[in-house]
Order: sequence, then C-alpha cells, then structure tokens
Amino acid sequence: MAVIVQYTRKIVIVDSNAAPRGGSGIASSTVDTVYPSGTAVGQADLGTAVSQTVAGSGNVDFDARAALQLSTQTACNGAELAYLLIEVPSTASGNVTVKVAAANGLDILNGNTDGIVIRAGGSLELNFLNAVGPVMDASNRMINIANAGAFSVDVGITAAFRSA
Repeated sequence: MAVIVQYTRKIVIVDSNAAPRGGSGIASSTVDTVYPSGTAVGQADLGTAVSQTVAGSGNVDFDARAALQLSTQTACNGAELAYLLIEVPSTASGNVTVKVAAANGLDILNGNTDGIVIRAGGSLELNFLNAVGPVMDASNRMINIANAGAFSVDVGITAAFRSA
C-alpha cells in the first residue's frame, strides 16, 4: 500500500478594526495539497499516527524510526522526516514540552536544551513536505516529550517520512 499525504490547512483572520482604515479586515491562507508516494521532495512514502502516553510530571523519548507504519504495522525506519504533528488534548492537566532527546536526538530543534511548549489543546506542526527534512538514522531518531501536568496525558503524533 502506498502512502499518500493530503495536507489541508485553512487559516482565516478577521480584524474588525481594519475596515475603517481602508482594509477588508480579512486575511486568509489556504493550503490543500496531495503529496504522492515517493522519496523525493514533495513526496512521502511512510506514515504513522500514534498516541504516546506521558506520565504526570514525567517525560518519554519517542522513537520516530520505530513508530509503526499505518499500512503494515512494522517500524517506519524512515531516512528523512517529511512531516510531524504533535497534538496535546485540551484535557491535559499542564503544558507539554517537545525537544530533541539527549541521546540519539532527531535534529528538529537547535540542540537538546531548546524546547517548544505546547499548551493544553495546542499542537506543534513541522512541515518539510516541500523541503529537505531532518535526516533520520540510528543516531538521529528520538524526540523528548515532557509533561508538566500532574496527570498522565496521551499525546497524538502524526508523521510522514521518506525512505532511503
């Protein structure tokens, strides 16, 4: 089974104060693209969607290469990250921080001390579908997810990869 990534996002911003200044008060951006199965820029051939449980006040290292493919339920073992979406449910009891793991970290941020905080109900999206993404191998595969909340949280992770 071939992996086909359909990427759809629509953002509309309405500013009721812009109209009196001569603007329409509306700005929008729409992206609706289908990326065919393949290993080149503009393509992806491996995909996963998983739920990762992170204990209250704990953290886990998510192994992106070991994530199971949707079609075969075998490890993705992607060679390049094409797309990553990490979603924190609105019911989370605290913030979640995403960063490069200390060991075998996937190069999505600048070093393993930098992190991006995702608040309850928020998400982090990294899109390399039209660009060269971070290289993935045995030494570059782990993403650290830390939960500042008192209770465990199931973080949603959706990713697309390119094989070698």
